[in-house]
Parts: sequence; structure tokens; C-alpha cells
Amino acid sequence: MTFYPDPFDGAPAGTVEFMPLGSSKNTIVTIDQDGRAMMYGVASRAFHILPQLHKPIWEPISITVGGTIYVMKSSPFCTNSACFEALIYGHRPNMDYLPESWYWHSLPPPPFAYEHDPNYSHHLIGEDDDPSEITAYTVVDSDIWVSQGGKTYLFDTVNSVWTNLGDWMLPFRGQAEYIPEHKLWFGLSCNGDLLCASNLNGDLLGDWMLHHRRLHCCLSFFLFLLLRPR
Repeated sequence: MTFYPDPFDGAPAGTVEFMPLGSSKNTIVTIDQDGRAMMYGVASRAFHILPQLHKPIWEPISITVGGTIYVMKSSPFCTNSACFEALIYGHRPNMDYLPESWYWHSLPPPPFAYEHDPNYSHHLIGEDDDPSEITAYTVVDSDIWVSQGGKTYLFDTVNSVWTNLGDWMLPFRGQAEYIPEHKLWFGLSCNGDLLCASNLNGDLLGDWMLHHRRLHCCLSFFLFLLLRPR
């Protein structure tokens, strides 16, 4: 099966993002550059049309906590009030009379979204100079941790509140995955394409780098941990 996004703003093609939902990863959510969304069930081999996002989210990151998928723009700004949304199944707020269904819920932007010029465009000075880009993220218990600009922030998914954890960065590049059997978080190191394991529950986060190998040796091991039968 092949997906072809519609052209966008004169470009030859837009974008389509795929995001796993749930710990089993048997459900895939896809969104395009216009905010249209669908859900595919691997077991049922069926598509489910989802509501559109409140606003399109370009270059998103996604992470699952329980049965909820959280989608955030990788470079959020305060001018985009819908840069962070959650796909929730249940009754819509103040609409208990309607049957339960999937819906998008807007969440507060991270604190660093307010620290940059709202007229700034990273396309003008290059991707590598984007001051608001999220460099690493993961789930710790039921909280979402993200690193940006030399700091790490926590999003409390229960109370929908952001907290600044301190002036330090997660040791990963991109998403890190918690492996319960090892009680460690695994991901690619922020200091190169090396596999990194870290104990994020340790005293002051403990020693960052507990395990390194070259990428071509460790990537297969990392994929085995993520894709193994559970």
C-alpha cells in the first residue's frame, strides 16, 4: 500500500506522518500536512477516518502514553495555539450526551514556545539553527519529557501542566524507548549514531551513558528490543 500526499503551496507533494498507538503498536495513526487523520488497525486490516486536527502540525513528533497518542510540532511556537494535541477516545468535553468516539484535544504549548520571536522562521536561517527544536523526548511513568535549548521539561499528562526539570539535556537524539526487562531507556546518543542506555530514575539521573556500541552492531539489537513479541 502506497500513500501519496496532496501537493502543498506549490510544492510537488506534501507530507504524511505515521505514528504507532498503544504499547502493542498494532494501531497506526496517520496525519497529512492539512491535518487530516486516519487510523489503521493491523489486526482488522481496516481504516478508521478520524477528525481533523484543530490546526495542521508540520514536522510533528509523537509519543504514546497509555491509550492516548500525543502529537507536537517539533519546533513549537506560542503563535500556534494548537501545536500540541492529544488523540483521545471517550466523551468530548461537555458533550456527555454524545456516544464515545475519537477526538483531538488541544494542550498547552511547552514553556520554551514563548521564549522565541513569533515572527522567526527557521527556513530563513537553516534547519540546524532552529532555537526551538525539540532534540530528544521520551515517557517516564505517565509523564512526557522533552529536551530543548539546554533544558529538559516535563509534561504531566494527568494535570496537563508543564514543569522545567533543570538545565540539562536528555542524552538521546530523537525518541528514547523504555525497556521494562532492563529498567533502562534506550535510544540513539546525542553525541553521534551510537546506541545509548540510561537510567532516568537514578539519583540526579545517574550516569548518562551506560552502554555504547557502533551503530551497525547495535541498531539490530535496538530494533529487536522494540519489535520483539510481548
